[in-house]
Order: sequence, then C-alpha cells, then structure tokens
Amino acid sequence: MVNLPKEVKDLLVPGAGAGIVKAIGTADSEGSPHTIITGSLMAIDDETLAFGVVAAKTTVNNLKTTNKASIAIYKPPMTGYRIESTYNSFQDSGSLFDSFSEALKKRNLPCSGVILLKVDGVYALGSPEPGKKIA
Repeated sequence: MVNLPKEVKDLLVPGAGAGIVKAIGTADSEGSPHTIITGSLMAIDDETLAFGVVAAKTTVNNLKTTNKASIAIYKPPMTGYRIESTYNSFQDSGSLFDSFSEALKKRNLPCSGVILLKVDGVYALGSPEPGKKIA
C-alpha cells in the first residue's frame, strides 16, 4: 500500500475547508462506470480512506465486485488529486461506524455502513504536472 502525502491527507480531514469536492468512481463487472460525490470521505490513517454509505448501493456493489475505486479531490482554485484505491471492507457496526453514523445524522442523513479503501497510488490533477504520480 501507499502512504498519502501530507498535502493530500490534509484535504481528507473533517473541517478541511469549504469548497472541497470529493468524488468516487467505480465500475461494474462489465466496465460500466459509476461516479458519486461524497462529503464524508476521509483519511483514517496514512494509507486508509473511509466514507459513510448513505445512498450508494451501486458504488458498494461495484466495490464488492471489482475491488477498485478512483477518487478525485478538488479544492479551489486549482488544487486536485486522484487517488487509486482497493476495496478493503464494509463495516456496519463498531466504533468507526458509530462515528460516521453520528456525523451523518447531524446532517439528517442515514448511514447504512462505512466503506474502507486502501490507497494504491496518488496522482496530481492540476498544474504544473497533471497526471504525475506523487505517491
């Protein structure tokens, strides 16, 4: 697995700043893409990401089938990263689930589980070298 660079991890903590957009792309067994926006995506350690499942049935099914996700993070005006990842687990109980569930409840959103992803690679999305592997 790969460790997240500090500048990327700093965008994946609660309260990282307004305007940060996080999207998760998956594909089904036939390669059909599916992308969602998720505000709950966060780094739980240097090589693991997690997000609360609100209404992500297709995303969860795709992850359990293909085990891969591509994540895009954008912070205005010109900062962006792509994180390639591998599905690790789905949790619907325990302290991590309770933490996500409580945070999402404050936004009037239900949480049916938490997806954990392991980081495989991190790439720049913006200038000066878009596509450059940074981790």
